[in-house]
Amino acid sequence: MKKNDQYSLKKKQKFYLNKAQEYVFQIAPRNLTAIASRRFGKSEGIIMPVLLRNVQAMPRSSGGIVGASYKQILTRTLPATLHALGRLGYKEGVHYFVGRKAPKSSYFKEPYIKPRSWDYFIHWYNGSVNPLISQDIPYSSNSLTMDYLIGDEAKTLNREKLVTETIPAVSGLPYFQDCPWHTGLNWLSDMPTTKSGYWLVEEKENMDTELLKLIEGLLFELWLLKSKSTGSDYYNNKIYQLNRKINTFRKEMSLYVVYNVLDNLEIIGERYVQDMYRNLPKFVFLTAILSQLIK
Repeated sequence: MKKNDQYSLKKKQKFYLNKAQEYVFQIAPRNLTAIASRRFGKSEGIIMPVLLRNVQAMPRSSGGIVGASYKQILTRTLPATLHALGRLGYKEGVHYFVGRKAPKSSYFKEPYIKPRSWDYFIHWYNGSVNPLISQDIPYSSNSLTMDYLIGDEAKTLNREKLVTETIPAVSGLPYFQDCPWHTGLNWLSDMPTTKSGYWLVEEKENMDTELLKLIEGLLFELWLLKSKSTGSDYYNNKIYQLNRKINTFRKEMSLYVVYNVLDNLEIIGERYVQDMYRNLPKFVFLTAILSQLIK
């Protein structure tokens, strides 16, 4: 058995995505702003697929996960994300290590830029790493060179610190220039309720709706092509060329979406929505559950 064969999954795993999560996954933009309510499934249905996709598409890369504090990342973002990875067969201590470098016996590859300390890093089997960045530690991202960035609970992030300290570090390495998600920024949050978080809503201005329609049309064309495919070289080549074309447009795409708990109703159930309507203040229900913007 080859050294890295132990990290390949023995069989494909099925993983449920609701229609909204599936839409984000299919559009797969370089930049993403997703405002989604509580119990929508941000960590399991968006953060995990984005993280796993980028890790595998850019071996030995560095993709930051930024939060207001390490406590937030370690207690709220990572547990649900890692749980979702486990449902796909990826296991901590086998496919990745959190807070330490993988032991030599694991034969993990190393990132292009090796960290001096591994205390706040995730180390993946293919050499990719995820530095965990806390905004309550001054300049914690200053010395990093990152290939993409994921920000959970983004409405709690300090925008000024993001702009002056963290986002400039997403300069990327030249090895991944052909990857459509290279240097991408991904923001996840429920609906902002204060001025300090309103910058998330303003990200909508960066979305090119005509480009989005073009990608949607090409994805439909790709679906039709795959449905007709016989597995021949002719069809495989057409599918390959169309995928390359779509990825070219994905590089320029900034997607802004707003979803609420009703988009995940099949999993959550009506009783949860009824309980929240009865027990929460109206303002909280409208913003945190229905993702309505209240100015």
